[in-house]
Amino acid sequence: MPRSTKQNPDQPGWRVEYQYSSPSAAATSYAKSREIAFARDARVYRTRLKGAPAVIIVGHGNPSRSLLTRFAKANAGGRCLGMVKLAL
Repeated sequence: MPRSTKQNPDQPGWRVEYQYSSPSAAATSYAKSREIAFARDARVYRTRLKGAPAVIIVGHGNPSRSLLTRFAKANAGGRCLGMVKLAL
């Protein structure tokens, strides 16, 4: 699959983390987040943080407010642990 032409490795990135009470809730949010990220310059990971199911979204550049809102709605079943801007 070709890389996104929008991706610029010289831009700082961002990360948003959501924690869940069950693996099935994380799986549902992961699938919804993947659909959003597919056409954007972002990646979605499903993992565990401190033993709890989690979804982590990582992207390049500065995310728009509407993109963050879409991810928040997709992950409404989880607890947002925050957004971090990543330095180069």
